[in-house]
Amino acid sequence: MKKAIVTLSATAIVLVSSLAMAADKEIAVKPYAAINGGLSLASDSKLTKNGFAATMSFEPGFAIGGSFGADFGAARAEVEIAYKTSSTDKIEAAGNSASIDGDMGLLSYMLNGYVNIPLGTSVKPYVGAGLGVATAYASELKYQGTVITKKVNDTKFAYQVSAGLGIDATESVVFDIQYRYLGASDFDFEGTKAEYGSHNFLAGLRYKF
Repeated sequence: MKKAIVTLSATAIVLVSSLAMAADKEIAVKPYAAINGGLSLASDSKLTKNGFAATMSFEPGFAIGGSFGADFGAARAEVEIAYKTSSTDKIEAAGNSASIDGDMGLLSYMLNGYVNIPLGTSVKPYVGAGLGVATAYASELKYQGTVITKKVNDTKFAYQVSAGLGIDATESVVFDIQYRYLGASDFDFEGTKAEYGSHNFLAGLRYKF
């Protein structure tokens, strides 16, 4: 909850400052569209149900996303849809572990804000934060070929923080390299609470109209 409050405050500051700069300095607002993709590393998920606790780990997965936004020069604001997926690796409980076959996907809808760090060059570092919702999709989990859970899904509040580099290729095209951490409130899979967090390393293109 503390992370969520910090992220909410950061996002509000970014968006309000963006609008204020656009109004006070009469900055030309440029709409843009962006796509990105890359590596998604889901953190170990703590699972709890009726007092029983276990930890599930994941193999490296992938992430892909797209967004539409407005560029104010010193800051940006956007809406984003993204998808991440990772295969399960193993589950550990009471000092024992077992390999588990399955996967978990996450579809997120976010409102993001970014602040550029001016360097006076074509390379523009930036930091950002976002708020939204995410739906987690857990497939059937199998242990040695036997199905132990069925497919489930749940939607919860989500937040993310990011840092990256925007590299101007032309006046309209920007190459993006960024890191994002996305977290969510605990998902509820038919009584089983599951934590979620992922570290995402992305590359993409941003086109300003």
